[in-house]
Amino acid sequence: MVDSKSSIIVVTGPTGCGKTALAIELAQKVAGEIINADSVQVYKYFNIGSAKPAEAQLKAVPHHLISILEPEEDFNVGIFYSLAVKKIKELSAAGKVPIITGGTGLYIQSLIHGLAEIADISEVAKQKLQEQENEILKALNGQDKINEKFKLELHNFLSTLDKTVADVIKAGDISRVRRAILVKLSNDKSILSYQQSHGHKSKNYNAFIIILIPQRDLVYHLINARVDEMLQFGFLEEVETLKQKYSARISQIKPFSSIGYKQLLQFKDKLFDYSTAVEKIKQETRRYAKRQFTWWRNQPSKLGWQNILESESLIYNYDSLDFKKIAEDISKLYNTYLASLNLGQGITINFLPVKILL
Repeated sequence: MVDSKSSIIVVTGPTGCGKTALAIELAQKVAGEIINADSVQVYKYFNIGSAKPAEAQLKAVPHHLISILEPEEDFNVGIFYSLAVKKIKELSAAGKVPIITGGTGLYIQSLIHGLAEIADISEVAKQKLQEQENEILKALNGQDKINEKFKLELHNFLSTLDKTVADVIKAGDISRVRRAILVKLSNDKSILSYQQSHGHKSKNYNAFIIILIPQRDLVYHLINARVDEMLQFGFLEEVETLKQKYSARISQIKPFSSIGYKQLLQFKDKLFDYSTAVEKIKQETRRYAKRQFTWWRNQPSKLGWQNILESESLIYNYDSLDFKKIAEDISKLYNTYLASLNLGQGITINFLPVKILL
């Protein structure tokens, strides 16, 4: 059972916008500890390409749910939810402020509003999915499960079962594709019907949500620069090491399908040259950031979150960006937020847009 009196801070926004730097500064001002909400940073060894915090950052503030899983292990929204709820309870009991940091919107949404209750997945459904995947692999002459053609064919199979869901879930999001197939095969019911009945109306925590909203051109610039920096610091060498370590079972290693790792693996497999791989990483990361922009622009009105500054934002200029100053401003608003809470009247969710201009 979630402790309904816990208060949490969420720091989110599109990739590359400075969430980690801000969360660390903020944690130091409010006696907080950071809980990771990124789906790749949970895995051991996948460090540079997932933009894990540097060693100095990890030492500056305690971080949780980072490098906790072996690459073969599964991770999904349900697992994140159970681990994060447990950690929030522990931190709150110790008098620490849990700061949820990451850009995986579905994880954050589920944590605040709870998971939709879905009937159990049957063993028969699991077997049918495995048989279908084996058929696809056979037709593709043994290509592995991170191959784009495999993902497309599995998505086509979902479309034959539940076209409405297939129109919503992208072929590249193979975890959600598999989950939707399993739900449909188990219960002959669309996963969307469970989610719609849930409605995300429940509120698990007093949540103070900070959404970083840099100008889109600035985010694209930062993304391009960060990819170059990752490569400079040994991203390709990391991929080569991991490819050698897991060569016999690459298709079983989920983080290999994430942006950056996938393109560098394709380069190593000689599907295209190095410069093409780099440009593809930048392009796919920019596309991902664009989807995140859309998600976070729509969430407040969709879920009924209230703007703590009554439609205003904190606004900063990029050329003088100071995360210490931003954290100071936010911590003052957070203290005001805490003082205004009346826990006897329910749970409050407020969000704070932090705009960063060129």
